[in-house]
Amino acid sequence: MKSILILLYLLVLAVPTAHAGIGDNWYRDGRPAADDDTRKTIDGFGAAVILTSDKDWSEKWNTPSDVIPRFTTVDKLHRGESATLLIFFANPKQDAEGNVDITCDVKTIRPDNRVTEDKGLPGFKGKIAGSAKNTFLTQVAIKFVVEPNDPLGEWTFEVTVHDNQRHVAVPLKYRFTLVGVDSMTPEFKKE
Repeated sequence: MKSILILLYLLVLAVPTAHAGIGDNWYRDGRPAADDDTRKTIDGFGAAVILTSDKDWSEKWNTPSDVIPRFTTVDKLHRGESATLLIFFANPKQDAEGNVDITCDVKTIRPDNRVTEDKGLPGFKGKIAGSAKNTFLTQVAIKFVVEPNDPLGEWTFEVTVHDNQRHVAVPLKYRFTLVGVDSMTPEFKKE
């Protein structure tokens, strides 16, 4: 899998709804959601990760804060497809001037046990807009493009989101399966 690291210096918008970190919980459809591999809260700092097939994920995110972005998550990819890993955080600790300092580590583990690791990726540094308890998108998004020789099977992304002011690290995992060509997908049909 070709991984293209895209550092996106987006205007980070607050979204107080889906995946909103309020207090010590993540919320889904207005109700507290339990911690799992893809979203957790430790000492009040929350982090979440998704893998989306949405090509327009940036447009979905960059909307008014009262619009709930709905992302299509991926648990299976076929050769020739791509997806983007998005990392979110909520309730970071602010220093006396109101600044936060978030970094991310991303490890990719392939089915053949080959590992790629990037540490200290910039998550967000500076002042955040709105309440710290809102959900924010980190400044890093990683686009994964499946290549013809990538091994089939389960792929794992181990993501650690660091709140460097609070000295807390939230470990997350996202798994998906790479499968062969889907004969029902029109672009892969043989003529």
